[in-house]
Amino acid sequence: MGAFDPNLNTADLKLSRWGNSLAVRLPAGLIESLGVAEGSELSLKLNPDNSITLAPKMARKPFDRAQWLKEAQEHLATMPSSKSVIRELRDSARY
Repeated sequence: MGAFDPNLNTADLKLSRWGNSLAVRLPAGLIESLGVAEGSELSLKLNPDNSITLAPKMARKPFDRAQWLKEAQEHLATMPSSKSVIRELRDSARY
C-alpha cells in the first residue's frame, strides 16, 4: 500500500489517524518526483467531481537586489531615449 508507480503517476494511499486528524503518507518516489522535502508546503484543491489536486506550492526565491538592479539596467539599455515627460508637461501647461 502506498507504493508510487512513476510510469502511471499513481499511488494508492491509506488514511491513518494522527491525533484528532486523519493523514496520508506520501511515498518516497512521489516525494522525489515532486521535488519536495519535509517542511515543504503543499496546496490541496477539491475539484467539482470530488477528486483532489495536490501540488507543491512554488517557493518564492529570496529577493536579490543586485540581480534585480542588473536586470533593470539591462532592460533600460534596450529602451530608446525620448523627450522628457516632465519637460513636455511643463511646456504644455496652461498657467
